[in-house]
Amino acid sequence: MGWDDVGRWLLSPGFGGAAAVMAASLAFWAARLNRSSENKRAREERWWGQARWAADLLLQDEDRQALGIAALAQLVDEAPDVEAALFARVALEPILFPGEEVELVDGSQDHQAQSSDEETEES
Repeated sequence: MGWDDVGRWLLSPGFGGAAAVMAASLAFWAARLNRSSENKRAREERWWGQARWAADLLLQDEDRQALGIAALAQLVDEAPDVEAALFARVALEPILFPGEEVELVDGSQDHQAQSSDEETEES
């Protein structure tokens, strides 16, 4: 197969069809990725809206505070990321532990420290 054959194939309807299929596949993949990103962003915005509503309830009377506590407790489990879960937890602490200073612990630091200790023991 020589360069003449390759040149003819590049100008053929078969190559045009293959290129069209590739272009359509890339466009589909990009649209799907964009939609996934939009869905994630919408879920996060919904979560933060609910968290704002629940946190506002904590400043109300006892009945509404109870609703806010229950809502934030649920939102901790459904948090889209660590920062969101931490926000909900911090918002709950003054209500659940009044007058106490609660130390926040970052679990990732514990894991890193544990890994360092294991490496030291292996040496």
